[in-house]
Amino acid sequence: PSPTLFRSAAAAHSLAGRGGVDWRGRGAALTASPPDPDFDGVSHSEGAAYGPVNGQPFIQSDQDGVDVHANDVTQGAIGDCYLMASLAAIARQDPEAIRRMVRSNDDGTYTVTLYERGGFFGTELQPVEVVVPAEFPLRDGGPIFAHPGAAADGQQELWPMLIERAYAQRHGGYDGIVGGLAYFD
Repeated sequence: PSPTLFRSAAAAHSLAGRGGVDWRGRGAALTASPPDPDFDGVSHSEGAAYGPVNGQPFIQSDQDGVDVHANDVTQGAIGDCYLMASLAAIARQDPEAIRRMVRSNDDGTYTVTLYERGGFFGTELQPVEVVVPAEFPLRDGGPIFAHPGAAADGQQELWPMLIERAYAQRHGGYDGIVGGLAYFD
């Protein structure tokens, strides 16, 4: 299936079963959420399944003292170090940019704003909003890809996991982001 991509959160929610059309643009009404990004082709994902992770996008904890910090980023068992290193660098240099990327929605999902090249010469960055739930590939109760950041009061910090999931969803599955070879359609 093609990746789920929306120009606004309102459009995504409209299509999420509230009188919208098929996620793949075929015109049939659906009541389901966007499809979970596939991870079957990713090494070391055997025995994993999607499950919820209890947390919030941003948590200020005693571990780092701020809600967005480079040490919140921990790569899991997938070859997306290019993405994780970039997130850590952005968190260190401009934490507000990370905060602007992730918004909580009223229905328990999150809207993650990614950017893709556009314009006539591909030199303009255009925002792309991807709606994701706080459900991730887990094995034995723990995430197999990006790991949560800081934790406080039984909540885990989810922003690295949410961004990685949105990026995978944008590229048709986790196997589409292995090794830095994620191309836009």
